[in-house]
Amino acid sequence: MTVTDEKDQPVPNKAVYLYVKGENEESDSKPEKNLLTNEKGIAHFSLDTSTWDSTVALKATLSPIHDDDDDDKNDEDRYSEAENRIGPFYSESESHISIQGKGLEVECDSDPTVTVEYDIHKKTLHSATDHINFYYVLRSLHEIIWYKEHKVNIKDQLNNPIIHGTFSLSFHVDADLFPFAGLIVFAVLPNGETIANALPYTVPLCEKAKVELKFSEEQVRPGESVNLEVSTSAGSLCSIRSLDKGYLLQKPDGKSLLSDLSEELRSVLYELSHITLWREDESDQQCPEHQTIVPETSYIFDVNMIFKMMNLNVITNTKIKKPVQCVERGPAARSGVKVKKPGDKKTPSHFTRRDFPDIWLFDLVPVGSDGHAVVNRKTPHSVTKWVTDAFCLGKNGFAAVSNVELTTFQPYFIDLIVPYSVVQGERFTLRAVVFSYVQKCILIAVALQDSEDLAAVKNKEQARCVCEGHSHSFTWDVTALKLSNLSM
Repeated sequence: MTVTDEKDQPVPNKAVYLYVKGENEESDSKPEKNLLTNEKGIAHFSLDTSTWDSTVALKATLSPIHDDDDDDKNDEDRYSEAENRIGPFYSESESHISIQGKGLEVECDSDPTVTVEYDIHKKTLHSATDHINFYYVLRSLHEIIWYKEHKVNIKDQLNNPIIHGTFSLSFHVDADLFPFAGLIVFAVLPNGETIANALPYTVPLCEKAKVELKFSEEQVRPGESVNLEVSTSAGSLCSIRSLDKGYLLQKPDGKSLLSDLSEELRSVLYELSHITLWREDESDQQCPEHQTIVPETSYIFDVNMIFKMMNLNVITNTKIKKPVQCVERGPAARSGVKVKKPGDKKTPSHFTRRDFPDIWLFDLVPVGSDGHAVVNRKTPHSVTKWVTDAFCLGKNGFAAVSNVELTTFQPYFIDLIVPYSVVQGERFTLRAVVFSYVQKCILIAVALQDSEDLAAVKNKEQARCVCEGHSHSFTWDVTALKLSNLSM
């Protein structure tokens, strides 16, 4: 197991407490193992599973459970824990295959390597057997990528009751594996039994093409027009999204457009591929007439379930399923129908959001035959950084780019300060405050325009030098001449 901090960095020399609980056992406050992480933040352990006959829960914590001395615990120790469950696996001969790999997430253009370990009872082999053929399949969500064979010589282990060994496999990660890859390793033993195991991988969107975004200016004033140039494969269709950087900082996940699309596509494709996957093959699971299957008190996996989890349906005459137990049917239970009372269902209230100030661009942009497209847009009246992403689909595959920034910036601001209301003929002070971000001193000249609504006492025109980061107030003494709203 691995212990990391809030920045996903390994934590060395950290105590870890491992608890093991059987399905029908009460929780034990005494840990099964007291572990210590190494310099890579990893704590290794092994458990004797020979007496396990049902699902077992493993829990790892950074502080002992039921420790009365809570005051000495920090938040990290108090709340950090991890859980996993291990279920029994059916094998007629108690032979099995295990696959060990580094994590279940892979990167594009990588070549992950796994170690296959096998334990095969000699009773499953013929006397003349001197080798075992292992078959391994790499599949994506929709197709088998390749199918290969690995031959293992066992002549030097013929006198052993259990044939044990390991070998390594590797595969290349590319765009064809998105969003899911499964590596399945199996062997068909001479006694007709099939043993197998599999390792699933989450595969990111691997780009086959490239896309480039470029604004005509790095910085513009709010409300000004700017060009966004899109360069990618000819004939592509690009989705462009531009968000306020302040909004992205508030998002807890900080995901890009590519990450959002990857997760959405992965979810949709995975759901579509499993519409018929889990349809049970009940034709050979049925008990004789007047009998029914005994419900399992503990879930037991078999080889058939491994193939199904890897999105593979198998037609075979080998032994890949656990046997079922049948008993005589009892009297059929009467089904009850719950009658809903009037008013049980509450109509949910809906709120439709119509204003999205944090979003500037959300467009589909077709790219011409020259591989370029130009989008001209006015920037919002907001002083901020706009972060732009693009996701393009074309004949060469897809391409994505993230974090292309445009700054909307106002070099100086003018704020008018006036009273809420005045009386006709009343004399009051009109104030204009100028604040400058210009990286030098500039001369600010202001003038109060002639108006039929107001009469200025003096100094209608004024001027003052204002330097970077400073402000100055200009004031006029004016008199209200009319009723109603006054323009200035």
